[in-house]
Amino acid sequence: MKKIFLLLVMFSQINIAIFSQIDEFGNTSFKLKQVINKNIDQLDSIPSFEIKFDNFRALSEINTPLQAEAYPWISNDGLRLYYTKSDSNSNNKSMNYIYYADRKSINDKFTNQTRLAFNSDTSSNISCWLTNDELNMYFMSQLIGSSSRHIYHTSRNTTNDNFKIPILVSLVGKINGSIIGPSLTSDLNQLYFRCQDNSSNVIKKNNIYVFNKIGEDNYSLVDSLNVPSGYFPGPGAITSDGLKYYLSLDSAQKRQIYFFNRNSISEKFNELFLLKNKFINDTSFSNFQPHISSSSRFFVFTRNNTNNWFSNDLYLYQKYNKIRNNKKYFVYL
Repeated sequence: MKKIFLLLVMFSQINIAIFSQIDEFGNTSFKLKQVINKNIDQLDSIPSFEIKFDNFRALSEINTPLQAEAYPWISNDGLRLYYTKSDSNSNNKSMNYIYYADRKSINDKFTNQTRLAFNSDTSSNISCWLTNDELNMYFMSQLIGSSSRHIYHTSRNTTNDNFKIPILVSLVGKINGSIIGPSLTSDLNQLYFRCQDNSSNVIKKNNIYVFNKIGEDNYSLVDSLNVPSGYFPGPGAITSDGLKYYLSLDSAQKRQIYFFNRNSISEKFNELFLLKNKFINDTSFSNFQPHISSSSRFFVFTRNNTNNWFSNDLYLYQKYNKIRNNKKYFVYL
């Protein structure tokens, strides 16, 4: 009798939610998500960190109905944007490409939307990350007809040049799942990315893996971030100083943005905060794929409310210079 009672208590702490989602390749999948109430309480008790910006808007000049725009990366001055966009290839098949757009000032809208030259019709390219000088780019690529995803590195001599033919990044160490969302420290010595568990296990586990550089375009697995048990991390981005890692965590089918924090790049990430901002973490939407500029003045992310890849749109939050005592200033996060 005691055993039966204990089993009932254990099952009463578990909620099973089944929901469908169209992924970044247009495939419909049904995911079985296990949420343990104890872990929800733990997640809700995570401290929040409030940030304030001056202007928040959807990037309506880029967002297109029935096409996905996702994985934004914004330059230090807020004038150049790199992102993933779904589009049709020469065979009229939906693909994912990496695009670029720019603007003359932070008060203007983005124009000159351009598909970068290294894209091809034989692979989907997603989730780019760039060095602050915008001369090196890392991104995920998947050949059409293949289930394997890989990270590639491409570079250029000046920002007026096209990026060169991408080079495969070699990874040493066992990882579980599909790679997405590479992000590196500014010295390129540490690589972070999310792996999505595509197994048939009832309890799925997505990981944010940490790799150290061991050679040119060669990285070795050393660690993974301590994500709260029972929750799915989304792809994230590390800040240029290496002290924060922004990401999304799934909760009740909605994703909200959090960040890990550490005091030194020699330490592990040991603190987790909810990003407190009513515009960024509007709970009527899923908010994910965050990136903050190295100046901390521009925050871009992806949002939707349908869990459908083709409903993904880009949003921008920016901070203007303030004048106090006749001096311009802005506050870093």
